[in-house]
Amino acid sequence: MTTFSNYLDQQKEKYQYRQRVKKVYKMTIYEELRKIINRNACWQEEGRKFELLWNLILSSDKRSFSEYFEEEHNIKLYDAMTFKEILTLCRDYNVGGKFK
Repeated sequence: MTTFSNYLDQQKEKYQYRQRVKKVYKMTIYEELRKIINRNACWQEEGRKFELLWNLILSSDKRSFSEYFEEEHNIKLYDAMTFKEILTLCRDYNVGGKFK
């Protein structure tokens, strides 16, 4: 049987969880990328940064960056583009609605 005190504790835990979740969603894509890359060395390689960015903003779309930009914005990406260039394009075109 749940006592009133237990009920209040459960409600407090739910509230605290919701507040933590809100903070995560308020984090910008840049903060999210920086946090993940700094926490785990495997994401610091240039090729892995592309994968991380894709996981964060395009994974639900299932297209690659090249396919996305060519089909949606008629922009052909070249093979030697840097992470910073891709990130700038994603920001300029608000890919995934994450760059507000």
